[in-house]
Amino acid sequence: MEKVEFALREDLLSRAHMPGGTTAKCPDGITQRAGAVSLCVAAFEGAEVPYEVKIGDSYTEGSMVISYTKTPKKGLLVAKTVQAQLYEQYGPESGYEGAGKLACQEMPVAAAYDFETDTGLTCQYWSEHAANGKPGYTALKVRMNSRNTDLQPVRRPVGPRLPRGFSGRDAGSGSRRGRTPAARGAVRRACR
Repeated sequence: MEKVEFALREDLLSRAHMPGGTTAKCPDGITQRAGAVSLCVAAFEGAEVPYEVKIGDSYTEGSMVISYTKTPKKGLLVAKTVQAQLYEQYGPESGYEGAGKLACQEMPVAAAYDFETDTGLTCQYWSEHAANGKPGYTALKVRMNSRNTDLQPVRRPVGPRLPRGFSGRDAGSGSRRGRTPAARGAVRRACR
C-alpha cells in the first residue's frame, strides 16, 4: 500500500508542476483482487484529490508484482502554476503589447475542481484593443480541463482598472504577508 500512496503523491506533483507538500491515504486499504477498485485521497498543499485505484485484471493471489491504474476524480488547480501559465501566454516574451500588466484574482494556494468546469476564478492582461479597439484589461476565465487548467478569454472586457479582488503582481499567492497595512489600503483604494 505504501507504494501506491507514494505513486499517488508523485502523480499529484506531476499535475501541480511544482514542488509542494503532499500526502496520500487509502482509508480502507487496497483490495488485492483482480479488477478490484479502491478509493484513495492524495493532497497537495491541503487540496484533496480523490483517486480510484484499480488492480489489474491479470492479478493472481500471492503475486509479487501487482499492476494497477490510478485515476484522479478531480483536477488540481495551483495558484502559482496558473500565474506561470498567464505569464507564459501573455507575458513579455509572448509578443503581447503591454505584456507587463498581468493580474490574477486572489485564489487559493491549491484547490481541487471537477474536470471540465469553470472554476469561477479569473486572470487578466492589458491589451491595446480590449474594448472595441480601446485599451483595457482583457479577462480570462480559469477552467479545469481533463488534466490541468486552461485560461480562456471572456467575451466582455474588464475595463482599464483592476477590479475588486485583484491585487496585481502577487495575486494568487493566497497571502498578504510582506505588505504593510498602508500598502494593503493603497491596493484596495486602487481597485475601487
